[in-house]
Amino acid sequence: MDSFQNWLLKVFTNKEGELRCGWRVAAFVVCVYVASLLIGGIVYLAGVLLPSVRHIIQQPALEQPDHALLRLGLKSAVSLSAVVVATYICAVFLEHRSLGSVGFKLHSGWLRLFAFGSLLGAVTLGLTIAAEAAFGSAAFASQHHSPGELLFNFSGIFIVFVMAAAFEELAFRGFAFQALIHNIGPAAAIAITSVFFGLAHLDNPNPTLISTVNTILAGIWLSLAYLVTRSLWFTTALHYSWNLAMVYMFGLPVSGISTFDTLGLLAGQDKTPVLISGGDYGPEGGVAATVILILSTLLIWKSGWFTVSDDMAQAIKHGKPEPRYISIMNPE
Repeated sequence: MDSFQNWLLKVFTNKEGELRCGWRVAAFVVCVYVASLLIGGIVYLAGVLLPSVRHIIQQPALEQPDHALLRLGLKSAVSLSAVVVATYICAVFLEHRSLGSVGFKLHSGWLRLFAFGSLLGAVTLGLTIAAEAAFGSAAFASQHHSPGELLFNFSGIFIVFVMAAAFEELAFRGFAFQALIHNIGPAAAIAITSVFFGLAHLDNPNPTLISTVNTILAGIWLSLAYLVTRSLWFTTALHYSWNLAMVYMFGLPVSGISTFDTLGLLAGQDKTPVLISGGDYGPEGGVAATVILILSTLLIWKSGWFTVSDDMAQAIKHGKPEPRYISIMNPE
């Protein structure tokens, strides 16, 4: 009997007395699924009872970009809420650490990292477009919007894209990724989560082999950005700003989605050769993005510009919670 119990312990727990990383990842996936059902059900019920919410949820036959953006914002809010709930449950109860320690702690330098990440993500996308233009694979024309419309559109795109990026970062570079890092090392964790990140985008319109490879590369890019900072503020900034620049600055499809192309400064058109431009999938489907993503990844990895803050290094450690009486007996 003892040998069977020992075998069970080895199957389910590691040397630290935690669930093995595979079981922790599985628990996270289940928590995300259940939280999505519950929160999505609440939103659906609100849509049944409230006409204003129903208007947002329903997709008309001919959907306007502003309505599509609003609907994406609601979907992103639901998804983000679900993954935050799942992250809290798993981080606190399975690894005895805080929700913020997963990456959104207000650690020292978080705002600087977010600002720099916003700049670097946009510049990386801009260099991709410049490479396309150098080969004649992209053309642009001005779009006619008033300053007020441009400001309104930018605000909406910024808020929605930040929420969408934060959801994907928590899902793919958050608890599950970090559980794998802790127990099987960063190389294997990056490989596993980046492949799943690429496969998750196959449901987007017009995917190709190159677009899938590029999305896997983007997963590596973002994973290394997390590893050198242990901050999801940085990865979220890189992620949203790449997408925002693609839509708002250049009017190009983002991961095959062209719904929001008319909301920005320029109207972009990917031209032949599509091997470079990405065609209907947008820049992420072309080899220009492949080259620039590799260079940006090497910059983040090898530049030495980034460090992990002391408070974040302390926060990510796994540990058993202290008994409640300790804080009472020793308030200092």
